[in-house]
Amino acid sequence: SPPFPPPPPPGPGGGGGGRGRPARPAGGGGGGGPGRGAGGSHFVLLSAFCVRKPLLQFQNAKLKLEAALTAPERADILHAIVRPTAFFKSLSGQLEVVEAGAPFVMFEKDDGSMMKCNPIAEADLAEYMVNCFEDVSLQNRILDLGGPDDPLSMKEQGELLFKAVGKEPKFITVPSKLFDVIIGGLDFLAKFFPGMADTAEFGRIGKYYAVEDMVAVGEGEKYGKVTLGMAQEIPLICASGPQPPTQLTQPTQLTH
Repeated sequence: SPPFPPPPPPGPGGGGGGRGRPARPAGGGGGGGPGRGAGGSHFVLLSAFCVRKPLLQFQNAKLKLEAALTAPERADILHAIVRPTAFFKSLSGQLEVVEAGAPFVMFEKDDGSMMKCNPIAEADLAEYMVNCFEDVSLQNRILDLGGPDDPLSMKEQGELLFKAVGKEPKFITVPSKLFDVIIGGLDFLAKFFPGMADTAEFGRIGKYYAVEDMVAVGEGEKYGKVTLGMAQEIPLICASGPQPPTQLTQPTQLTH
């Protein structure tokens, strides 16, 4: 599916928050502040930037939850949908490999380029989500959000990891088409061993993040004080370890 169209700038009266698409008009229920509506409900949803181009099961699940939250029958729920590009800890998947002295693996797109990303620190993301409760300009919007860095290539991300562990940078480039071979094999096995279907989906997740740019640099979309290269933040990545794999679960049901 094609990405959603670029978001319009926020309307007048906004504070210092991010730009976003109105999820629906901010009317209904009287007043524009927190607690608007008969139920007095306020919902801030942590979604993901990647749902702009949904090719994976978990992305479609997130979109279903977004749609449920913004449905007309829930017009009394004040909300914000935050779509961060990536977390700093997303880079920690190769940390142990780099620490052991092995090369950092970079994936090359079909055109020879590499994906770029401007990830956001978890503390900055948490602060932004709290702001969504307080800043009227962020309410009833879909908000793409990246960190303060300019987009970083995979090589630049790898260089920061090597710097963090005090190793000389070493890189190896792998064509992203390798994922297609692996995924094809897993899909074939899944015909006989249904349990392999989830493994194949994890392969598709791997390819997606190897080739799709996760960049939010529009007006109001870069947020936070902590850059990926800041000396005090990289050790936190090292200490945290890699993120657990995404669970392929059904979206939570919203009750009203």
